Amino acid sequence: MKPPQMPQLAVVIAAYNASEYLEDALSSVAEQDLEDWVCVVVDDGSSDATPELAAAWARRDPRFLLLRQDNAGPGAARNLGLVNLPASVEAVTFRDASELRLTSALRVAWQHSNRCSMVLTVGCQVERFAEDGTFVGPGWFGWKELCFTSYQP
Repeated sequence: MKPPQMPQLAVVIAAYNASEYLEDALSSVAEQDLEDWVCVVVDDGSSDATPELAAAWARRDPRFLLLRQDNAGPGAARNLGLVNLPASVEAVTFRDASELRLTSALRVAWQHSNRCSMVLTVGCQVERFAEDGTFVGPGWFGWKELCFTSYQP
């Protein structure tokens, strides 16, 4: 995969001790049907294999970048990702290190952002799974759930 010349879309992932989920999350980004993006993974001082997994992705696919910092929390990690984006980036999406998205997610978001002067995401559709991994069904997180709950897998 060749690196994007002037990526206009960025994915920023703050990751802390996420080695159990990170491989699937980064695969979800790599499998997007829109290819002109950059993904910045910020390791937030992990003590597991998180930085090694992210570094392996960066070696395989130049659209992935790894930044590291001492543990300072997800907000600081996202901010570090933001200030290190290529100048060509016009839109940013944040993902959790355990998050999977449909392969069309970036393309659809990009198409919508090009139709509007400002886009604010206040919700997302999710697929819910039980602790044993069985599919429970689709769901929706609105702004209240996104702002006032903390999902711990």
